[in-house]
This record gives sequence, C-alpha cells and structure tokens, in this order.
Amino acid sequence: MKILIIKTSSMGDIIHTLPALTDAKKILSNTSFDWVIEKNFSEIPMWHSGTRHIIPSNIKVHAKNYLDCVYWKKYNNFIHKLQKNTYDIIIDAQGLIKIAFLITNLAKGKKHGMNSSSIREPIASIFYNKKHQIHKNQHAIERTRQLFSKALKYPQPSETGCYNIKNYFKKKQNTEPYLIFLHSASKKKNLARNILENIN
Repeated sequence: MKILIIKTSSMGDIIHTLPALTDAKKILSNTSFDWVIEKNFSEIPMWHSGTRHIIPSNIKVHAKNYLDCVYWKKYNNFIHKLQKNTYDIIIDAQGLIKIAFLITNLAKGKKHGMNSSSIREPIASIFYNKKHQIHKNQHAIERTRQLFSKALKYPQPSETGCYNIKNYFKKKQNTEPYLIFLHSASKKKNLARNILENIN
C-alpha cells in the first residue's frame, strides 16, 4: 500500500506528525509513505525510517508571487512530480484551504482529512473524499495520530507517541558532528532536559 502524507509546515507541526507515522509504520509494516513538505523543512521527515520519498514544495513562495510566470512554472513542475504516483490513501494533516486546494486536490488517490467541525479552516474539508471527526480537546500529536488511525483503519495505540528519530542521530554521532538547538529552554520546567530524554 502506498500512502501520501501532506504536512507542509511549520517545523513544530511536522515534528508532531512523526509519532503518527511511527504508529502507522509499526502496524502496517509493508506500507510505504511519501511526504509533501515545504522545501526548507524537507530534511525532517527523512530522520524517520518510515519515510520513503520526499516531494518538496514551495507553496508559500508561489502564493506570494502568483503574478510571476517563473513561479507558476515551478509550481507546474511540482504538480508533475506530485502526480507521478497514484496513492492508495492521501492524508492531508495540514487542514488549510490553500494546501487542500493547491496540493491535496491535485494528488492522485483517495483523500482523507478532518471534517469541517474538527479542522482549523472548515472549507478545506470539501476537498477530501473521506472526512474524519477528530476530537479538538487534545494535543496536536494525538489529533494527528487519531487522523492516521481512522484513515488507515487501525486502532489508535494507547501508549505515548514515539518520534522514532533517535537512531538517525545515533548514526550521525558515528559519522559527522551535528548540533541540536533547543528553544524555550528558559522556562521554569527543565524543558531542555525533558526533550533530550524523550527523543525516541
């Protein structure tokens, strides 16, 4: 089975999607996952062993320069890459009108997303073939895990979500130096230590 994940930005939201990918890959081990993402963030999904292929986009740039023919040519090239494959299931985890219209709508396959009462921009749901009710009163990580479980028809795991990127950074330690930048480190709770302990 071939699945396309559409989660283009922002960096935090992309990282919050990784536990859902871990759930899906663990349960559907023979499934391949491609990911549409903003070019500037395209390295992040590849930290996860479940990602097969990245389709980088520049939708933010295209939207700001919609009168420039050069950008429309680049957008057409992106759509050509997007439509090279037909997917069994497409999961729009972004939930924005712009992304649903310019990307999800043009991808080949059955499109899943949150329904109008669950999503940030309700009109975006009109571009989905299958709309899922996702509880709002939970963390974004759990909302995305729930969306994946409903779209791919498996019971949502009850254990804490796993980012599954630790092995990537362990391999890096044996090859070349790298840096980890921690934000919000001045909060009263020792957030920096908490992050390092829970990278998994």
